[in-house]
Amino acid sequence: MWKEAVSISNEFLASEYRKTLPQGEISLDENGMVFVSDRVRLPIRIRCSSSGDLLIPFKMVAQERSDGFVVGSVPPHRHREIDNTFFKHISGSPQQNYQLAGLILHEISHVHFRLGTVSVPKTVLYYCEAIFLLRYRSHSMEILPFRTSREFNAFVKAHFEKQKEQKPNKAPEPTAPSGRGSS
Repeated sequence: MWKEAVSISNEFLASEYRKTLPQGEISLDENGMVFVSDRVRLPIRIRCSSSGDLLIPFKMVAQERSDGFVVGSVPPHRHREIDNTFFKHISGSPQQNYQLAGLILHEISHVHFRLGTVSVPKTVLYYCEAIFLLRYRSHSMEILPFRTSREFNAFVKAHFEKQKEQKPNKAPEPTAPSGRGSS
């Protein structure tokens, strides 16, 4: 599933839909992922931790960090490595490949542009704006990541429409833009 999500992310990064993030490529390594563009090489670590668990009551899936993002534990809570909001919805049902890709791209936007909870001072600023100005979707440190998310959503929608045109008598199943299903 993770490999397919990275493949979908890379298809998006090479497409005309990508405008906000620089053109680049994501690869998997022993520590997580690496985003590489002409100007930067960003290691992206994903950790399921107690700070990620704090996100769950607020219906948040992930929270950016300087070197990646944290996620929280979800049902059935057997193994934090797989029972977390990176791979599963808060309910515990599995994420689709394209949903996982969208999460990866949103969080990479935070790390690449150094927006959000990527340092102590920015964490304080992020939460002050969120709490005192009651901002989330309109948060100043979410503008570029949400722009990447909108671009990716348009990419996915175009893929599903193209898939539907190719099979007019059958409703398209949610598959990776490359045509591979979830593993």
